[in-house]
Amino acid sequence: MAGIYIILTVGLDLLSGFTGLISLGHAAFLAIGAYTSAILVDQVGLPFELSLIITPVIVGFFGLIIGFPALRIEGMYLGLTTMGFGFIVKRLIIALRKWTGGSAGLHVSSASIFGITISNDWDNYFMIYTFAILAIIIARRIVKS
Repeated sequence: MAGIYIILTVGLDLLSGFTGLISLGHAAFLAIGAYTSAILVDQVGLPFELSLIITPVIVGFFGLIIGFPALRIEGMYLGLTTMGFGFIVKRLIIALRKWTGGSAGLHVSSASIFGITISNDWDNYFMIYTFAILAIIIARRIVKS
């Protein structure tokens, strides 16, 4: 989980640390991404690599849905808006239990990326920390641009 929290923190640091915007619904975007990827791979049957392309597009779409109305909102009100979005996502996850598993969540199968099956904890650690390092590198490049 630490690697996932690193990725989440890097994104939150970009948003709050460098733009000064307050987001209290950051976990909602993490949930949308996690559920989207899990549903695409386990229920739809898409390859994990393809879900890595589709998932950010879907999360970005939800970012646009919350972002455009929030363009004129500042400070505490932006925080409240994003917090409200987080509550809505939580309720949707519970309500759409057929796809999301409700409050129990989803059981996901082992991922296979580029023909390599991620079958044990060590494989998971290496995959997650690879993505965490990529997130840090991308964030540094965004900041320096």
